[in-house]
Amino acid sequence: MGKNILSKSTFIKGEQCIKALYLYKNRYFLRDKMPPERVAVFMRGTKVGKMAQQLFPYGVDCGVNSPSQYSKAIEKTRNLIDSGQKIIYEAAFQAHRTLIFLDILVNEDDSWHAYEVKSSLKLSPTYYKDAALQYFIMKESGLDLKSINLVYINENYTLNKELNLNSAFKIEDVTQNSIELYSSIKEKIDNQITAIQGTESPKIDIGLHCRNPYDCDFIGHCWKHISKESIFNIPDLSFENKYKIFIDSNNQKDIIESILSENLIAKRQFQSHINNLTFYNHEKFTEIFIPNSGYYLLKLLSFRPAIPIYHDTQPYQKIIYGFYLMKMSEQNELIETEIYVNKENVNPNEIIINKLNSIIKPSLRIYTYKDYSGKDETNFNNPVYNLIDIFKNGDIVIAGNNNYNFSTIYKSTFGKSAWFSKITIDEQAAIIYEKSLRNNFENEEELNQINNYLKEWVNHFSKLYINLSSIKP
Repeated sequence: MGKNILSKSTFIKGEQCIKALYLYKNRYFLRDKMPPERVAVFMRGTKVGKMAQQLFPYGVDCGVNSPSQYSKAIEKTRNLIDSGQKIIYEAAFQAHRTLIFLDILVNEDDSWHAYEVKSSLKLSPTYYKDAALQYFIMKESGLDLKSINLVYINENYTLNKELNLNSAFKIEDVTQNSIELYSSIKEKIDNQITAIQGTESPKIDIGLHCRNPYDCDFIGHCWKHISKESIFNIPDLSFENKYKIFIDSNNQKDIIESILSENLIAKRQFQSHINNLTFYNHEKFTEIFIPNSGYYLLKLLSFRPAIPIYHDTQPYQKIIYGFYLMKMSEQNELIETEIYVNKENVNPNEIIINKLNSIIKPSLRIYTYKDYSGKDETNFNNPVYNLIDIFKNGDIVIAGNNNYNFSTIYKSTFGKSAWFSKITIDEQAAIIYEKSLRNNFENEEELNQINNYLKEWVNHFSKLYINLSSIKP
C-alpha cells in the first residue's frame, strides 16, 4: 500500500492520534515491537472471521497476502460483482485514497448487504466508526449498498453437541449510524491524508489517547522522555489517575493525597516508589509460607476459544488443557514431577482436575501464580495459594515494579529476565495448542514446545517461591 493511501486500520489509528498515523506512514522503524498478546488477538480475529463466512457459504474469496496484490483484489471484486456473484469474502474497495477489505459481501434479492465480523462479545464505539468508514468507501466507489452490519459473538450461546453458527453469532444492523457519520468521513480522510504528507511529525503531547481505545504502537518513541521511575510505575493506579498526577504538577501533592486516600495498596506502592524501598507484610508471609513442610508448585495452561468447541461450554470459557506439577521437600529439594498435555478431542477440564487430585497428597499446599477465579474456577482438594495475590494485595511491593505479570515480578526480584526457549507467554502456548487440536496433534514438535514451556516456567517459579519463602522479619 502506498504511503499516501489509508486503510481501515490506519484510519482508526489516525482517529486515535494523528501523530501515530504520521509515524506509522513515515517513521515505521520507530514502531514498538508487537507484543505476543496482541498477535494472539489478531490471530483470533482472523479465525473468527473465517468461521463467520460459514453463515454465508459458497462465497468467493478476494483476500490477498501482499500489498502488491491490492489492485488485483479490487479488480477481482468488481469483476465478481459484475458477473453476478452473490457472496464475496474479503471484498476490496477503494475511494478517496482509502482502501478497505470487507469480511463478507452478500447480494440478497438484488440488494447488496455488508457484514463486518468482530471477535468480541460486545460492540465498542470504535467498531461503529470502522463500519461507517467501510460504508462510506463502498458507497463512494459506486456500490449500491443497502445495509452494513456488524457480526459479533453471542455471549449467551452454549454449545449443545453440534455447533450452531446462527446462534453463536449476533448481527446488528448499523446502517443508520453509518449514514449519520457519512458526511464527516470525507473530511476526516482529507485531514489524515494531509497529515501524512507533512514534512514533520505533528506536535502532539502524550496523553490519555495513547492507550484509548488501544495501546499505541509508538509509546516507546513518544514516551522515551518519561523516567522509568515515574508515577506510571504504580501498578494499582488506573492509567487515568496516573496521568492526572503526572500532568498537574502544580497541585500534585493534593491530587496524590486525594487519589491515594481511598486506595491503601496504591498508597503503599507510591511510598515504595518514591523511597526506592521494598515493602513486606511479614504477618501475611507467615500465613502463606509454612516452614518445615513439603509443598507443590503448579502451572496450569488454559485457552479460551472464542467459539466454543466442547459440549456445554460458552464463548471464551476457560478450558484447562495441560499442567506441570513439581513436588518439593521441606528443604526445597525436588522430589518428583508430573506433566500432562491433553491429546484427546474432549473437554479436558474435569480430566485434569481429577488427575491432579489423585496425585496430590491432601496434607500439602499447592502454590501457583495466576488468577483462576471466575465461573470456571478450578476445584482442588488441597488449598491453593496464588502468589500473585501477595503482590496484588500489596503484601509485597517491589520498588519500580509496574505490573503483576510473572515475567515482570521475576525480573524485579532477580534483576534479570526469565529465560524461555520458544514460547514466552501462555497466550502463545494456547495458539499452538489450538492449532495442534485442529490438526489432531499430528505435529509432535508443537507439543514438545508446550512441554518445554511448562518445565521452564515452573523452574523459574520454584526460584521465585524459594526467594519469597526465605524472607524473614
